[in-house]
Amino acid sequence: NRPDYNVPVSIRGEQTSVPYFPEGYVGLATGGTSAEFRDFKVESGGRTVYSTSGFSDFGERWKAVRGDWRVCDGKLRQSSCSGGSFIHMTTGS
Repeated sequence: NRPDYNVPVSIRGEQTSVPYFPEGYVGLATGGTSAEFRDFKVESGGRTVYSTSGFSDFGERWKAVRGDWRVCDGKLRQSSCSGGSFIHMTTGS
């Protein structure tokens, strides 16, 4: 079948969300898998803004959004394999 009329269509995208943390935060994520992080360091502008080798501040600075995040043997572990997991913290900048 051929159309009798072609109707011109214009689709314009709009920003539907604001960035979750535009600055001063760092996050870690996994997508359907477990992971382990250690000796974690964040640098900005040539200076270290956060560094850890044991995640001793896990309960104070980190916030788990999704997943099963725990510190075990000085390593940050995410053990949930279903869906996406996400954790974030403020870098204090």
